[in-house]
Amino acid sequence: MICGKQRIVVKTYKKYVSGSLTIITKTACPDPLCQKKVNKKLFREDAARERIKSELEKRHQERSKD
Repeated sequence: MICGKQRIVVKTYKKYVSGSLTIITKTACPDPLCQKKVNKKLFREDAARERIKSELEKRHQERSKD
């Protein structure tokens, strides 16, 4: 992802999401330093998505009170 090396498939599984079968593949970089950077970036992205989701839910709750 960051260093350009070919990633290694760690795990593949199937999951139903909203009625559709989805195949999820988790990969990792063979370079531990690169993978650490990727994990940090993914953590920040997940935190941002959670923050946006909670703010949206809060807005919906505030609107439904009125």
